[in-house]
Amino acid sequence: SKSIEAIQRGRLETRLPTRREGNELDVLAGQVNRMLDEIDDLLHSVAGVTDDIAHDLRTPLSRLSLRLEDIDGRLQAADCSAPTREILAQARGDLEQLLQTFEAMLELARLEKGALQVEGQPCALANIASDVIELLAPLADERGQNLMLVTETGGTVKGDANLLFRAIYNLVDNAIRHAGAGATIVLRPAHDRVSVEDSGPGIPAGERERVFQRLYRLDQSRSQPGTGLGLAVVRAIARLHGASIRLEDAAPGLIVTFDFSRQESA
Repeated sequence: SKSIEAIQRGRLETRLPTRREGNELDVLAGQVNRMLDEIDDLLHSVAGVTDDIAHDLRTPLSRLSLRLEDIDGRLQAADCSAPTREILAQARGDLEQLLQTFEAMLELARLEKGALQVEGQPCALANIASDVIELLAPLADERGQNLMLVTETGGTVKGDANLLFRAIYNLVDNAIRHAGAGATIVLRPAHDRVSVEDSGPGIPAGERERVFQRLYRLDQSRSQPGTGLGLAVVRAIARLHGASIRLEDAAPGLIVTFDFSRQESA
């Protein structure tokens, strides 16, 4: 039943256990597992096509961005009217958003395909969390938010420090962007886990698995800048590290926990 529940939650890599006794349940489990293999292959094929499109479009869009930048410089030198330059600035902003989305898609593809290898070096979560806070504190200040670091205990986990920084950065950045003005955000590294808790609107229970899907965004988040890939990248990094990630209600707000407890001791 646990395997079926995991599959229902979107964990399509889960397979039903079989005892190789040849009874009806084993036959049924085998059929379901083969079906899941096919679904997994189809999903990877679709993801591969998407990544290929992103890769092919990134170069011409980058060239277009450089040309728009050159045009902006020429307009500025010619003392062109402000409305014209404002329209050009909006176009450049939209193009930059597209480029960020494509870069995130390609990064996610590398993570999911295992192209980025985890070296398994001891990483201090408290140190990584401190670096994240230092980098994102100005963004939280702009929104009048209270960004806090609460270190419970020391400890290390096995992994890649750069990838773990990216995952924790994404979680805190996501909280800053969606918790709202004046919110409190607490980053809490512990011995074998790190959590991000905010006092924002949270995520409905029925949406918590979906937010890990590519390009999925909650209705209230669509007005916020972003690629819709941040949490998908976090989950991919978690899987590379043998970790899990879960979302819980903070009443009010959201708690996101990156859990390494199933890792072997670092």
